[in-house]
Order: sequence, then structure tokens, then C-alpha cells
Amino acid sequence: MELKQVENVQPHRRQKGATRLAIYDFIIAFSEKYGFPPTIREIADAVGLSSPGTVSMHLKRLEEDQLIKRYTNHARAIRVENIL
Repeated sequence: MELKQVENVQPHRRQKGATRLAIYDFIIAFSEKYGFPPTIREIADAVGLSSPGTVSMHLKRLEEDQLIKRYTNHARAIRVENIL
């Protein structure tokens, strides 16, 4: 059986940055509601991720974009720097 080449077909993917934006929005909402930031596990559960490492990667990117500030060796050490 010969496969035909199909042009201009993109695989179904999440919009680039959608997960990161969901994490950012969750951090803001959680912090406003409870007065302190969420844990990595709470973030993962809220946005449907199973790996804390993936959340950490997104948090690193948010920090590189100067949207949040993280403090090492502290629990719940996330501060929103710039609100979009």
C-alpha cells in the first residue's frame, strides 16, 4: 500500500505556551485566594500535568520571562512579578 503525501497538515498540538499561561493564571488565582503561592504538586494537579519536572520547566521559563520570581530552598517560593 502506498501512502500519499499530504501537504500543509499539522499534527494536533496545544497552542504554544498554553500550559505555561495556565500555570501563570493558576499561581495568580491561588495566591489571591489563599494569600500564599501553590506548591509544584498543586500546580501540576490544577493544569493536568503528572510530572513535577514538567511544572518546574514551565516555572523556569516563566522566571526567564520575568513574570515570576522563585527562591531556592524554600517551600511555596514563587512570587508574581508582572501581572499580564
